[in-house]
Amino acid sequence: MDDVRLVDGDERALDARVAKVVAALGAGCAVSRFTYWYTGRPPVHEAVVQLPRTP
Repeated sequence: MDDVRLVDGDERALDARVAKVVAALGAGCAVSRFTYWYTGRPPVHEAVVQLPRTP
């Protein structure tokens, strides 16, 4: 399975979605978060849930 990429305009909604994914995948996941700022538009929030890498 690849990493899970989530994008949302509502940061709280994104937090809830990330929590569901992490709960489903279990311990060992890492979450990276980014916010994209655009002139004249609301920000877009992104989270990437990275699965543990197996050797």
